[in-house]
Amino acid sequence: VPGVNAEKRNEVRFFVPGGCVANIDFVESIFGNGGDPNLPENDAGVDTAHWTGTTGCVVLAPHLRKCRKKDLGLPHVSEATEKQIEDNMSWTDSEELYQD
Repeated sequence: VPGVNAEKRNEVRFFVPGGCVANIDFVESIFGNGGDPNLPENDAGVDTAHWTGTTGCVVLAPHLRKCRKKDLGLPHVSEATEKQIEDNMSWTDSEELYQD
């Protein structure tokens, strides 16, 4: 709220394999780059007056496209919770891929 609260920010860390670095350049072109996260001036967590208290994490894992849900430890639909079924985080066919 302008005039009442100071601007708040959060931080998001991205972890990607080397082949996906171009994707991170794209993300930085939209959101900007806070700089080296190991430097205190770029660490949102030490700026309590301006940090929202939340930190995000994005992991790009293209190798999961070829993995079967069963091999990744996801449950069979008969043993899955309602949330797992709703989110498609269970399998009915043992050959079902994680990202199909």
